[in-house]
Amino acid sequence: MNVFKCIKRGGVILFLLTLVLAEMVNASGSIKIEKTAGTPNCSITLTSGAVLNDPLKAYNDGALKFYKTSSVPAPNQAGVPLIPNRIDSVSTATPNYVSFYFIEHDVDVTIRCFDNKNFGYGSTAYNDGKSVSQTLHLGSVISPSNQYLKTFQTDYLADSPNAPTIASVAESSLRDGDTQNQYLTLVVSVGYDQGAIPNRRMISASSPQGTSYAVEVIYPDKTKETLYTNGTISLSTKTNPKVTAGNYSFTPTAYNWYDNKAGVAKSWDTLSGTGSSSGTVTWTLKKTINTIAIPFTGLNAIEGWDFANNKPEPTRDISTINGLISQINAQIKVQNAQAKVTVIGWFDETTQKHFGLTGITYDVNGSIDKIKTKYTGAASVDEILNLATVTGRCYQVSVDEDQVKFKLTGTK
Repeated sequence: MNVFKCIKRGGVILFLLTLVLAEMVNASGSIKIEKTAGTPNCSITLTSGAVLNDPLKAYNDGALKFYKTSSVPAPNQAGVPLIPNRIDSVSTATPNYVSFYFIEHDVDVTIRCFDNKNFGYGSTAYNDGKSVSQTLHLGSVISPSNQYLKTFQTDYLADSPNAPTIASVAESSLRDGDTQNQYLTLVVSVGYDQGAIPNRRMISASSPQGTSYAVEVIYPDKTKETLYTNGTISLSTKTNPKVTAGNYSFTPTAYNWYDNKAGVAKSWDTLSGTGSSSGTVTWTLKKTINTIAIPFTGLNAIEGWDFANNKPEPTRDISTINGLISQINAQIKVQNAQAKVTVIGWFDETTQKHFGLTGITYDVNGSIDKIKTKYTGAASVDEILNLATVTGRCYQVSVDEDQVKFKLTGTK
């Protein structure tokens, strides 16, 4: 038997629904909603704790409605629902059920329950084998199909959203192609917690720009700008002249059909700004001369990046040129097994001389071949490798593969 079952587990209401497409006059299919005793059906858990669980009563009261998925209205709007041309309520069969028949066919369907206090939608189905997710759909008259509604949650409060948060701010310095320009970039992510039953609150694309969130940005020069987003905003000196090193403030706002609510502002000092203590810099290296200027101190205890698992690495020592080359190689080889540093050099401000390894050769074990490698400014390859890495100094680095990244987190 094809049925629509509803089970309440731990405060979350799950509905399993079968679309039964009956071959009958003026109807291409029916939606059966089971009303087994003791089981909530098309339920709305009210703020009082009471449960609306009679599908026929819910429909007659205007709480239960069926819509084309392409035109589902917000819960506080009536929209244009699909109207059943026949309703059967069977009370003697086991299990009992209500059947809603429709003349519509070949149309995706979304079911809505709304009692002006709580609401929910259901539109995701799975096949009879309960293994393939698909869209809830009234099939054709010629080829009827049986589908089940996967989940149906009706415990959202019809009210303004909860206050959002600034979940994270990521700061980086990225090189622009083959140029010597590096751009400060800030990526700000908004976080949102729907809350717990019976006070769960949904967000919707209801901002003035059709997004779920807005972020008010206060720039270092104290000017303000509101940016609209569905999750993140990105600020870069390359595209926005207001983006400079210094102090920023980010205030998120969440929207839904009923209202909007602002969260707490988050202050952020860039690595080059006053009061900053730590940050992250990412360089994108290409098969050319790349300039790397490390802004951090404490280079014997700096945090690298594991690109294989996309997470920070334990403390690394890049306080010498050898350590710096080793860390760059370790990171870029994860992205491209053939990638390696081929040149590293710099101009020493004190001695007014050029130093570096101008042609690095590696042995079969992947170590620098100190006999074949070419160098300048010192007496040997070893002397170059043992020189200190200097904070803020511009190092020219070449690699033999394109578009590999090098990432460090440290303290200024």
